[in-house]
This record gives sequence, structure tokens and C-alpha cells, in this order.
Amino acid sequence: MLRRRGSITGLDISQRWLRVVEVRATPQGIFLERMGVHATPAGAVMRGYVVDPQAVGAAARTLYESHGIKTRSVVMGVPASHLASRISQVPAVSPREMYVLAQGEVEHFRLLPQGEGTFDYVRLRGAGDPNGDEAETTSILLMAMEEQLVNTYIQVAKAADLQLLALEPTSIASLRALYPALLRQVTTALVAVDDNSTTLSIVQNGTLCYYRVLEGGVLRLGEVPGQVEELALELQRSLDFYHREMHTGELVSHIQLALDTTQFRDLERFLSEQLGMPVETRHPFAHVPYNTARIAADFLEEVGPSFTTAFGLALHDVDDALILQPAAGDGATVVRPEQVREIPRIDLSTREREKVMLRLSHRGLLISVGISILIALFLNFAAGVANSFTAQRQSELTKVEAELTQVTQRIKQQQTLVDQMTAAMGKAREYGPPYAQTLIRLSAAMPSGTWITSLSRGADGHTRIVGKAVSPFVIANTLRQLGKANLPGTPRLISMSREGDLFAFDIQVQPR
Repeated sequence: MLRRRGSITGLDISQRWLRVVEVRATPQGIFLERMGVHATPAGAVMRGYVVDPQAVGAAARTLYESHGIKTRSVVMGVPASHLASRISQVPAVSPREMYVLAQGEVEHFRLLPQGEGTFDYVRLRGAGDPNGDEAETTSILLMAMEEQLVNTYIQVAKAADLQLLALEPTSIASLRALYPALLRQVTTALVAVDDNSTTLSIVQNGTLCYYRVLEGGVLRLGEVPGQVEELALELQRSLDFYHREMHTGELVSHIQLALDTTQFRDLERFLSEQLGMPVETRHPFAHVPYNTARIAADFLEEVGPSFTTAFGLALHDVDDALILQPAAGDGATVVRPEQVREIPRIDLSTREREKVMLRLSHRGLLISVGISILIALFLNFAAGVANSFTAQRQSELTKVEAELTQVTQRIKQQQTLVDQMTAAMGKAREYGPPYAQTLIRLSAAMPSGTWITSLSRGADGHTRIVGKAVSPFVIANTLRQLGKANLPGTPRLISMSREGDLFAFDIQVQPR
């Protein structure tokens, strides 16, 4: 099934060139319609940053018009060095819950200082996760982009009269363009070199498992003596780290090279000698049919590799099965296309996604805030018990309330929350009706740093658990503990939001 039918363009913006590729996705496969290049206006892009979006937009409009490209839908590339990225270990949860966790990780590690921005993530195959699906924890690659940078690309699209579909790191786009070639070995690496940085991506059994951004791109390789040797050294260090700490049995045996220039023709040979393994530059358009009336065969053969990023951007919304079609008929392919879980995609544009607002936290108020939450819990507990107790047990309820009041006073003195609350709930166990028993059981199952503030059951049989925790990771552990608490259903995280120093959560237990 196609993610998007019809034609789409990928626009790669660098300090020297604007490159565009137009592809048409049909149920039969990918067809290369047009491709072109135009010089970037002098001074409009500096070190990868678009400093004059109007000039870049005007040049892009000229590029489209001069090559007869009428498609207005575009995916633009963003240099990986301009993004905040981090590999984070998180509990393995559903995709919807994973997005909530990813947002919490972005806030926790402050990937977006100075206010708002956008983020996205891809799941990685981690060490100790051979199947990629059954482990209790998994690794994700987080990428975040400041709002000011997002707005710059929006201005470029507007000036060029284009419809911006997505913003994607150029490194991820290059990875997608060469994915069929990356399946020729069990474990292989892609080294993508743009103007300002180099990225190393390692793919094992068709799944991305390692990612790192290195300093130094094409501009430094051509300007700074010894930079090529330094690049080889950094790549060797990264490979050594992966082999030592992260690999699951298969060593990297082959490297694919993606360059946005034909300037360094000897880089393959040099890296191969330094790293002790084959290094090759694969043609991204191999086995891709193209419009022979618009694209000359010698032009495609000569400059095709420098269009790798633009081609990958154009494939952003194309179904994985179509991208992997060339590999399906390649007798040298080791990892079959049907084994590929998912080709990585990142979208940092302003399509419907939550923005991240980062604020400095002052956790010194945690105890006083926790006491207020605990008091609210006690009141809720008392109200639930009062509604269900019979008249004969009103006196017992009074005793429970007295004990809870004493616990609250001890918490204020000792500045503890969870242990005292659990002890008080334990004393109430013999008095409570089913509602209280459930609340007690849930409280005992909660990890340290989690509080339940509300428990309710709807007419549809769904149980709603509302509470607060000190971090998103604690909420994820709470969800996992609830799954093991013998509840009458499956717990699902419905929402999570930040409230001061704490994180509020809403979990729904769906009847089995």
C-alpha cells in the first residue's frame, strides 16, 4: 500500500548546490521522472544554515521551472549536524505510548533548549534484542529541531511556491535511498558525507541499530589538511565502539559511501585501506526506471551518486515495499526485503505533532507537592469508601481516616511519601470494600516516585487510573508493573503531561 500516490519531489539544499529529484510512485514501482541541479545563491547558505530563505526559495523556484517540474509537493533535507540527536534506552511499549515516552526523553535531556521545537524518533535494534520485538527495553534514536530552524525551511517553501510535506535529516534520507544495497550483507555501515558533517549508520539484518554524527564534511575535507585521515580515525573509533559495546554477533564487514560531490574520487580507496574492509559508492538509481526523454543516461551515471540525498527525500512517503523492490530481484541480497521491519523515517516539520516546551525544574519542592497529592488521594479514597460502606461500618471508616491523618502528619515531619502511604494503605486493607482493596493493590504495585490520585470505573467496564510521577521513565515502569499486577484487563497509557516538577498520567485498563 502506498503512503502517497502520484509524484513527489525531494529537495537537497547545500551551500553550493540545490538538487531536486522527482519520483512517481505507482502500484507497479518507483519511476524517476526528473532531476536537476542549480547553484545556490552566494551567501544564502552558510555552513549548512539557510540565512536567506527568500533567495534560496527563488533559486528553488527557478530550478523547478527550468526542469519542467510541476509537482509542488516537496520533502526538504536538513543537515544532521544542525539537529539535536540522542540514542535513548526506554521500555518497549506500543507506538502510541512510545511517542509519549519519546517526548518525555526530549524534555528530560533538554534536546531543545531555549523554547519550542519539533522532534521525532526511530526505533533501533539494540544489543540483546536479536528479534527487535520481544525485549522489555528498546533503543530509540531521538532527533529534535528548534522552531526557528523549522520556520526557515517553511519560508523557503513559501518563497518557492512549494507544499512542504516533511523535513528530514539528510543522513536518514541517504540511508533510505541506499537501503536495497545495504541488504547485501548481514551487517553493513553507511557513511554519508555532506557539506558540514559525516554520519555513520549501521544496519543489521535490515534494521538500523547504530547512528552517530561526526564532525567534518566535504568542505573541511577540501580545506583542512589531514582532515581525511582524521575522518578515517573517527570512523575506526566508532566501529570499534560498536563492535565492543553494541553488536549482537555480526561485525561490520562492508561500508557504503554516500557523497554529495564527485570531488573525492579516491576516498573509497583510502577509507578501505585505513579501515581494512571494502568501501564502495553505490549508485542510488540502480534498477530504477527513468524518463529517458528528460534524463540523459551519461548524466545519470556521472552525477547520480551526488543525488542520493535528494532521491531519499523524494522517497519519504513511498511505501517500503516499493523502495525494496530492486533488492527483491537481486541474487546477491543476503537479507531478504520481507525481513525488513521498517525503513527509518523522520519528520521534523510542523505537521500534526505535539511541540516540546522545555522549562527549568526545581525539584526542591517535590516533598511539599507530593504531600498535597497524597492528601488529595486520601480524600478521594475516603469518598469512595464512604459511598460503598454500609451504615454498620461507618465507625470503622472513622478509624481509617484517623490513621490516614496520622500518616500525613508523619510524612510532613519525615519528608517521605511512598513508604508511609503504602503502610497506611496496608492498615486499611482489612476494612476496605473492593474499591479500597483495588486502590491498595495498585498502590503496592507502584514504583517509587509514583502516586495514584484517582481511580474510577466507567459504565463500559474501563477502569481509569490517574496519578503523577517524577519522570516519564517512571510512568513507563508503572505501566509495566500494572501489567503484572493481575488486573482485570490490559493497562494502556492514554495521556501524559507535565505539571510543574511532576508528570501527570492517565492510564485506562481495558477489559479483556
